[in-house]
Amino acid sequence: MKNMIMVLAVLICVSFVAGEAYSAVNAAQESTSIKVVPKKIQVDSNFDGKVDRIESYDINGKPVKVEADNDFDGIMDETLLYKDGKPYKTEKDTNKDGKPDVWIDL
Repeated sequence: MKNMIMVLAVLICVSFVAGEAYSAVNAAQESTSIKVVPKKIQVDSNFDGKVDRIESYDINGKPVKVEADNDFDGIMDETLLYKDGKPYKTEKDTNKDGKPDVWIDL
């Protein structure tokens, strides 16, 4: 009976130590994992086969610029610019000449 209790105690200790070692290895793997951030996301929101929104990001994953084709004619007509991940300026092309003619500082 004493031997059985001793064997049980050893098994419990081994299980505990193995569990702690597994947790430590798992934690080390999580801390060395690579963060994946997008550089650019292109969206076709109306499913016509043409991109109507382009989102650009810096290496830290903060937004830099968002371009949008609001009338779905294939030409980007609005640009939202970001500084330090916060929007600061919008440019719009309202007369469809490919150049902005409205600027809004945010």
